[in-house]
Amino acid sequence: MNPLASPRKFNRKSIWLLTGLLLLQASFMGAQETPAQQEAIDKILDSWEGPNKPSRETIAKLLKAWEGQPHKPDSELISKFLSHQPEFEHLISMIQSDRQITRIDDDWTLPSDPSSVGITNARVADYRVRFKQLGIARGFAADTKREEIRLLVSCQGTVVRGSSKSYVYLKSPPKELVTNLDALSKDDGTDGTWYRHIQGPWYLEFDRH
Repeated sequence: MNPLASPRKFNRKSIWLLTGLLLLQASFMGAQETPAQQEAIDKILDSWEGPNKPSRETIAKLLKAWEGQPHKPDSELISKFLSHQPEFEHLISMIQSDRQITRIDDDWTLPSDPSSVGITNARVADYRVRFKQLGIARGFAADTKREEIRLLVSCQGTVVRGSSKSYVYLKSPPKELVTNLDALSKDDGTDGTWYRHIQGPWYLEFDRH
């Protein structure tokens, strides 16, 4: 499962923008545009076909939004979990009871109409309040069997190339564990998924794809 995947669709007029953003994303790390970034954004604007041409500010804002959230250190996440464990456990019980919805993000769900599987808008809103209280920026992702439940603390990048750091509730323990995820989250190297045990069925997970 790719937790970064979103059902948002882009029309043809936005393809130039999306392509440019993907190319710029890896290097656009600060508030100030570098000369290379300025040149690249100019090329996107110059190549835009059709009406509704975006402004430079719009492109910069979209790019910044797609950079996502910084990955917090293990120690901070584990401390948060241990000090709010009853709230985390209650959230898992909610997710387990709402098996037909597999994704609730900050502004979209899967299925896109939660009421089609018996989940009210009030219920979704309740999830989002709880996510915010626990520092879970991108909601949850899980299959209908609920064998793996991810509470996505941070996501960076896009469906094409990105990473995420999550609390994970697993029915079966992973085959391999690491003692620290911090170095992995700072490295742009090998793709993969790594786990650090917290306690019981709870783990931290770092995924890069």
